[in-house]
Amino acid sequence: MSDVDNIVGQITRDDIDRARSLLRDVAIRTPLVPVSAANGRAALAKAENIQPYGSFKIRCGSYAVLSVPDECLDRGLYTASAGNFGQGVAAAAARRGVPTRVYAPDNAARTKIGMMRSLGAEVIEVSFSRWWEILSGEIPEGETAHMVHPCRGREVLIGNATIGAEIIEDAPDIDAILVPFGGGGLVLGIAAAIRLLAPHIELIACEASSSTPFTSALAAGKPVAVESDPDSFIDGIGGAMVLPSAWPLLREYVAGTAVVDDEQAAAVVAMMFRKHRLIVEGAGAVPIACALTKPDFANRKVAAIMSGGNIDEQVLTDILRRHS
Repeated sequence: MSDVDNIVGQITRDDIDRARSLLRDVAIRTPLVPVSAANGRAALAKAENIQPYGSFKIRCGSYAVLSVPDECLDRGLYTASAGNFGQGVAAAAARRGVPTRVYAPDNAARTKIGMMRSLGAEVIEVSFSRWWEILSGEIPEGETAHMVHPCRGREVLIGNATIGAEIIEDAPDIDAILVPFGGGGLVLGIAAAIRLLAPHIELIACEASSSTPFTSALAAGKPVAVESDPDSFIDGIGGAMVLPSAWPLLREYVAGTAVVDDEQAAAVVAMMFRKHRLIVEGAGAVPIACALTKPDFANRKVAAIMSGGNIDEQVLTDILRRHS
């Protein structure tokens, strides 16, 4: 992705419709769940946490794998993932009979590592810094398989755009869509849907204060390296910095960012479990926390993407104990 390679601008309505058709037997159409807080604030939560394998990435991972040309499959596939995208790729690759390797950071949630392995993927755990190098485009030594990138590929964005299309169909009068920000693939996929179907809707990237690469990039006017809290329970979003290849598009299509701290996200995890009997991981709780606490959204109708539910059981237990 670059200034002259505007993948978002090249995606068409037909592209999104085709992806929705191909994914009909793979992913479910998830509901918008009305959520509210004690302060009277409300939002609509897009329940991607109830997808097969517990994450929106069943959409983009599956569509990306389905789109790989047959001649590339002989070498197998590999990706870099903290877990959710790896699950989507592994599940789709298994259906095509293709071996898959996933390079995962060694601080990834154990439940995600276990699920990828159960789906037949070979999981190679590496340090976070090494994982980030692979995510940024460095080919691992000896790796000869075809790379399925979780953020860069056109097909990944189209798969993610199907989420935005559903939100806009179900709630055409919303003012903004709040999206957890990781590598940028989900944000830019939603941007494609907004551009085509409802350009009046604002797109907000949501981060946790434990890792704010996009907010920091906006402040600096360019991608900058940031520190991440290694003890944060929130994985799947944040990172060392905004991928430079994604920066021009993010700057063009995202209206701004919203940031909450880990405890605000944890409070949402507890609330969603107790009030709605929904299990939400930290990354999926961040946009809801932003919607229910940030002043910018107090008098606006917003949808928040509840991106996944793959949280370790002990982490969930600890959160429920703290937020009793």
